[in-house]
Amino acid sequence: MANYYIYSPFSGQAISLNCYCSRRTYNPCNTTTCPQSGETQHPFCKDIAGINCTGCGTCFCSKCCQHIVTETGYKAPLDISASNNAWITAYMSANILSVKIFHMDDVCASETGEINQGVFLEAWTGSNATGKKLGRLLYGHVKNRQYNGQIVNKTCPFGCESLWFLSIGQIPAVPSGAGTCYKSTHIHLEIKEETGVVASRTNSFSCNQTLSAGVSPIYWWTY
Repeated sequence: MANYYIYSPFSGQAISLNCYCSRRTYNPCNTTTCPQSGETQHPFCKDIAGINCTGCGTCFCSKCCQHIVTETGYKAPLDISASNNAWITAYMSANILSVKIFHMDDVCASETGEINQGVFLEAWTGSNATGKKLGRLLYGHVKNRQYNGQIVNKTCPFGCESLWFLSIGQIPAVPSGAGTCYKSTHIHLEIKEETGVVASRTNSFSCNQTLSAGVSPIYWWTY
C-alpha cells in the first residue's frame, strides 16, 4: 500500500479541526450576552483562547465548540487561515499523476457570492485520469477559480520524484454582513475516499498550529 499526500495550500494557522477553535454557543445562564467576548449575536460567540473544543462543566457554555457542517460523503474538515487574495495552491505528492478539477457553488448553504464557491480536486494514480481514482478534496471559499472540468497531469517543477502543484484560485475577502460560515479569511478543506481507499488527515494537529505551504502534509489517501 502507498500513501498519496496533499500538503498545506499556503502558510497559515489551523483555525478549525472538526469543530471551530475557540468558538462556542451563547451563555445559557445569560442568553443576552456572551461573557468575555466582543460579540453578542446568537448563536455564535468568539471565546477566550484555550477552549479548543474541550468539555465544559460550567454555565458559561452550552457547548464548547460548534461542529463544522461538511459536504455529503466528506470528512476530516480543516480550516486554515489566510490573507485576502492569497493564492490557493494544490501541492501533491509525486505518486499522484493527474487530477480532475470541478467547480461547485454550495460551500455555505446560507451565503452567496465568492465565499460560497469551491473547487473539487479529484486525484488519480495514473496520467490523464486513469489508474485508481483515490478520491476528492474540497477546497471551500475560492474566488478566481481555475481549470473547471479539466484534467491536469503531473508536472516536475522540482524533479519528478518531488511534489508538484497547481494554483486553483484565491482567497476571497470577508463580505459585509457575512454570517457564521466565513468570519475570517480562510480555506475550508474536506476529503472523500473511493472504494478500497482510506482517507484521513495526516495528523491530529492542534488549534492555531502553523502549517507551511507545500511542506506540511495535511491529508493522505492510502491505497
